Amino acid sequence: MKNIISVILILVFTTAVILYANKTYQSALKYESITDKIVQENMLDKKLNEKPQDLISNLLGAFLGQKIVQEKPKPNYLKEQKYLKEEVQSNLMIFTYILLSSLLIYLVLSKVLFLLYLNIASLVSLGYGIFTPIFSVLVQKDLPIVGYVVLEFDSNTLLSSIEKLYIQENYFVAGVICLFSIIFPLFKTLIMSIALFVKNNTLLTITKISSILSKWSMIDVFVLAIFLVYLSSSTSTTIVSEVQAGFYMFFSYVILSLISSTIYNLGIKNNKNKNNCI
Repeated sequence: MKNIISVILILVFTTAVILYANKTYQSALKYESITDKIVQENMLDKKLNEKPQDLISNLLGAFLGQKIVQEKPKPNYLKEQKYLKEEVQSNLMIFTYILLSSLLIYLVLSKVLFLLYLNIASLVSLGYGIFTPIFSVLVQKDLPIVGYVVLEFDSNTLLSSIEKLYIQENYFVAGVICLFSIIFPLFKTLIMSIALFVKNNTLLTITKISSILSKWSMIDVFVLAIFLVYLSSSTSTTIVSEVQAGFYMFFSYVILSLISSTIYNLGIKNNKNKNNCI
């Protein structure tokens, strides 16, 4: 009976985590798309080519001392953008609440099953964290004649950031971020998951590998710190950077991974030697 309840709890929380991770991902893509539409409406080259008569009117207005009326994005786009931003935040908040509340099943499940759930949840967080937009940078300016214009807009996922670094021939930086934000986390989590089900004669080897990997766990935090430093240094009146949902999903992976590693190192090895079944 206890095993059945444990399996049901794992299935319920795993389904909820996947569901709201996907909802956050989908709403984040929609938010990115509508933001791009607003950006395209205010690009400098478009304003210069689309309505030269407006520029002449603004120029005459400036010459005569009249106030220049700045063209703004379409209101429906702005309303939709605000709605989608709130939707992203709402889905992300529910996703976070599910993860936090699911930690309470530690009181009900065995350590093996709880670690299995943590590994699944961390892989889900990592997977969506890689493909969900992680940050965006907007370069804007208020020009005397043209008015408000967007000079550049860039929204990146963790994967696209690595790709851009590679294309720009920053091979070392691209390799380090790829290794320690994608390959290393996947390998570490899979190794810890395998260790939950292998026989005792193989467990020692896997445990040694896991112990070695755990020493490098802070690299995940280091990758997040790089992004935070970049974002904080890229915010001004003309350059506006924004942390997107993908960052928080990757951060969720980091926290879950640290919890999983801590519990594993504290007691799961001894329990596994005593009882090699769930």
